[in-house]
Amino acid sequence: FRLMALHLVWIVLVFSLYISDPKSLTLYLRLWAGLSLYSAFYTWKMINIGLTPAENAWLYSPGNATHLLNAGTLIRYWSTFNDAASYGCNASASAVAFLIFGITSKRKFDKIFFLLTAAAVIWGMFQSGTRTAMVTLIAGFVVYLFLARSVRILVPCAIIGGFFMFILIFTNIGQGNQQIRRMRSAFDKKDASANVRDINKAAIAKYMDEAPWGIGIGMLTKDIPANNKFNRLSRIPPDSEYVYIWVRTGIVGVTVFTCCMVLILIGGCLIVLFRLKSPSLIGIGGGLCAAFVSIQLGGYANQILYMYPNGLTFFGGMAIVYILPYIEPEWIKYEESRLAKIEEKKRLKLEKKLASRV
Repeated sequence: FRLMALHLVWIVLVFSLYISDPKSLTLYLRLWAGLSLYSAFYTWKMINIGLTPAENAWLYSPGNATHLLNAGTLIRYWSTFNDAASYGCNASASAVAFLIFGITSKRKFDKIFFLLTAAAVIWGMFQSGTRTAMVTLIAGFVVYLFLARSVRILVPCAIIGGFFMFILIFTNIGQGNQQIRRMRSAFDKKDASANVRDINKAAIAKYMDEAPWGIGIGMLTKDIPANNKFNRLSRIPPDSEYVYIWVRTGIVGVTVFTCCMVLILIGGCLIVLFRLKSPSLIGIGGGLCAAFVSIQLGGYANQILYMYPNGLTFFGGMAIVYILPYIEPEWIKYEESRLAKIEEKKRLKLEKKLASRV
């Protein structure tokens, strides 16, 4: 119960209290990007330098079935996260946000920094081998294109995104790379591995018809008598945060949870569409809404929604969206002062350059 409810309330309160002005918002976005860059670097380190003894021990024992594939020739890297699914979905949602921040930022340094961060994070996403990440990446962009209301942004993004998806779905370019092959299988409805989740959901549904309130929050296999039919249900891998909530709280609980998530998203989208005027702030709000959709879809396919730092990052991001209208006047002044300083530096530099030629 603490994880499903109180944790979310705590996140909203903390973000609302501490990210309440333009400086703290800018610092937070850069800190998030810096930590995401570190996760990409650590992935590179795992590939090129190697795993630590503890990581090796985990990979070849508990993580063997899910992270060591194709007869041991393909490793799903998990970077600084608890597993590759959590890493891949986080990277996908974060990359969506950083790309949008980069596209809409007025400051050149921020534009370059966020776009480079997005590229590094997307590279890391591919190394995770998390097929869901591809779908969440696309979904996030679709949400932002709806929120952007800008033909200038819509057309090039749609062309580039469509070209990328055409290559991935309808061609065999990059098929020699195992990670790309695995990502491409996300669009193959006949892929046996990808269909295991559907088989598990069908088995769970048979039990859940008799448990509209679920088996109880916090109920584990050891808490259920061995001769109870729901003991078997507790041992079926949920493979999804939504299925996990469904099993614990039943159709009633998962319906309430889903409605809450939809209301949070609709409220955030309405703020971005109708209450914000600053283009860069619309980009921040739109990027956070798009990232929220991405991580929710990731949670529908994988049990990652509450995994640290996913809940903190993306529920906190939606809390920021609700704060944006209140800091917008201060943000506009803050942004104008930063741009003025940059222009002043350019002017002084040009004057110095011209003076040196005389």
